[in-house]
Order: sequence, then C-alpha cells, then structure tokens
Amino acid sequence: VSQSRYPAGDQPGADDNASAVAGLLETARLLAELKPDLAYDIELVGYCLEEPPFYGSRQMGSYVHAKSLHDAGIPLKGMICYEMIGYYSEKRGSQPLPDPSLKGLVPTVANFIGVIGRPENGEFNEAFYQAMAKDSEIEVVGIGLPGQNFPAVLSGLVGMSDHSNYWKFGYPALMINDTAFVRNPHYHQVTDSIDTLDFDRMTQTVKLVS
Repeated sequence: VSQSRYPAGDQPGADDNASAVAGLLETARLLAELKPDLAYDIELVGYCLEEPPFYGSRQMGSYVHAKSLHDAGIPLKGMICYEMIGYYSEKRGSQPLPDPSLKGLVPTVANFIGVIGRPENGEFNEAFYQAMAKDSEIEVVGIGLPGQNFPAVLSGLVGMSDHSNYWKFGYPALMINDTAFVRNPHYHQVTDSIDTLDFDRMTQTVKLVS
C-alpha cells in the first residue's frame, strides 16, 4: 500500500492513502477470520518512500520488495496494490476523463472502482477482474483486459503506483484505484479528510478483493 505520486504536504490524506492502508488492514482481518484454504502464500505488505523524491527510484519500498523476490527466485502469481479506494460520487459528470479516447471505456459517474493494469498481463488482469465483478454491489471497471481498446493516454496513468515496480521484474500486478487525482478534487489538499470517504463502497471494494 502506498501514497500517491506527488508531494502530499501537511494534509489529512484520508483517500490518499489512508483509505488503502485501512483496506490492507481489513483484508488481513478478513483472511484471519475466513481462513481460506489456499495452495499458495499471501504476503500483505506496506511500503514506504513512494512519494518524490523517491518515486521512480530504486529506493521505493515496493522496488526493494519486488527485487528481493526476484533475486531470491520466488515465484509470484501476482501483486495487487490498493491505491486510493475511498472517494465516490453519484453526480452526473463526476468522473472526468483525462482524454476523449477514454469515452465508453470509463464511466462518467464516479461510482465505480477500477481494476487497472497493462495489457501485457491481460490473462491475470481478466481473472482478477472477473472474480471482483461477479455478484458485485459496486461497479467494477477493468483497464488492461484482453481484447480491450487501450488508448495511448493510459500507458502512463496505469503505472502510477507501487505495482509498477513488480512489472520491472516480470511479475503481473494490478492497481485497485478510484482513479485518484482524475476523480478526487481533494487529492493532496487539506480537504482530503475522512468526511469525504464513502465507507460503504470502501467496504464493498475490500470484500471483493479479499
């Protein structure tokens, strides 16, 4: 779990990125409670140094972790990154589109959660997206799915968090995201407070991921 890309400053950070930290902790609680019978291990990891001046460097906590797995020859089915999961709206036009080419791919109402990756990991992306979207109470939007139109504008946006460091070592990785600064007007502002969060949809999102 990380903070977002730009210097956050002295602000509450409720969506960016306390929402994701809360999601990670709730995932841990659910796994302990449900005790799923799994054929593989799950690591729950919190990262430091995601903000500049460390962003994009080998000092990022996620880079150090991904490299440690790679160097040790540890196989990884995939990495899931919680990255801002708390801000939603039902207002018409509340989901801006950073480029016209996204029309039809991304809804214009900010009431969904994104499962966001790159096309190279399409099979992994599709499997996780389908698992989340099945019987979901919240709309789940997948980016980077097989056969999906993938506008060039997304190439940079889909990698703007800790999950991209796992790509560097050949591991599939996805970001679970409310579209961050594209949607949330409180991003890196003193107004990013707890009263702007939608706990019902946060809860649904974490249950779907878990």
